[in-house]
Amino acid sequence: MKNNLGSQLIGNRTALILSLFALSAFSFHLENDIVAESHPFILFDPFEKSSSSPLHDSLDEICNDGQDNNGDGLVDENCGSDSITKIVEDSAISHQNASIGTPLPESEICNDGQDNNGDGLVDENCSNSQTSKESDDNHPPAMPQKDSDKSGIREIYPTKPNGEEWFIRSSHPEKDPRFSPQTGLIPNSDGSFKVKSTKVRMGVFTSSGYKPNLIQTLDHSKIASKGYMQSPNDWKDVEITGYIKLNSGSGDNFAWYARGGRHTGFGSPEGCEGVAYKGDLYFDGQTRWTKEQWHTGGYVFSDYLKGMGSIKGKWVGFKSIMYNIDHSGKAGVKLEIWLDKENTNQWIKVNERIDAGGWGNNGRECGGTPDQIITWGGPIASFRWDSASDVDIRDFSVREIAPK
Repeated sequence: MKNNLGSQLIGNRTALILSLFALSAFSFHLENDIVAESHPFILFDPFEKSSSSPLHDSLDEICNDGQDNNGDGLVDENCGSDSITKIVEDSAISHQNASIGTPLPESEICNDGQDNNGDGLVDENCSNSQTSKESDDNHPPAMPQKDSDKSGIREIYPTKPNGEEWFIRSSHPEKDPRFSPQTGLIPNSDGSFKVKSTKVRMGVFTSSGYKPNLIQTLDHSKIASKGYMQSPNDWKDVEITGYIKLNSGSGDNFAWYARGGRHTGFGSPEGCEGVAYKGDLYFDGQTRWTKEQWHTGGYVFSDYLKGMGSIKGKWVGFKSIMYNIDHSGKAGVKLEIWLDKENTNQWIKVNERIDAGGWGNNGRECGGTPDQIITWGGPIASFRWDSASDVDIRDFSVREIAPK
């Protein structure tokens, strides 16, 4: 009797184990059928150790180029870089739904008014600064007092002696021969202007104007050697400033940029004039830098960094700054974004980057190196935005600066 009962229990246990194996196999095939339906040309190995992405391949990651070389959705992983972020393609995913990478801890940078290592303290352990909790959007850290420009707006960097300057006119700015707003500017009672267009491209020229016949070459290697695209006084080391009030609009950004000319055409030769470093301020307060190696396909992007909360319904000051530097004995470009979050003329740096090479791989289209650094000046500086049907603007300016 005991032997019969034991045999029955063993049989039931065996049947149960076989059933679980069958259910697991069914689940595995069902799961992979679903994945295969989404990616019909990809074969999956059920014993593949890496399961982070079905698109992962065996290519090695190239460190510090700001790109996802091995296709696993991560940028510069295992490189000891400041951050690892998920790839965000403008054409494939909206900014609102983008996955922003989590910065890795870093050392505190003294006297920059920012919390670099993410511990909630600003400039801690710095003998020349006061440690304080990082301010929220309503109370941004005040920058050291600087000189003011002609409009009374604080300068981050001084104007170059005898350098180029442009300020928007208080009356009929559309009659300024150095300004091409390409849209209507409606005067407001407070001295600002209202813009109702949903596609804005405002161009600002140096005192030499914009004269395409003076652009002798669009070969970027030759322009880099010469130092300018059109004229010796082209916009190069510049501080581009503007106050904006977003009344209606969503899902896009403001962009202040320079170092090129017209942004038309596609690729060589016409599109090679459309080169720029673009400081981007998104409607939700995120910031980033865009490098346009040529129009309209040669783009490379920095990581998103939160500058503030939503900018909708309030006056916000926005500065895009770029200037050439010596970086370890080689030419580089320093890029900075500053914000006046509360319309108090108190500015804080929220984003910075150095282009010293290794950023971008489309430069050969216009005769440059794949990661061509845009070290030259261009005849047009621009204020750009889309997808906003009601924006107030004031205190727009472009100044040639002397950072050192």
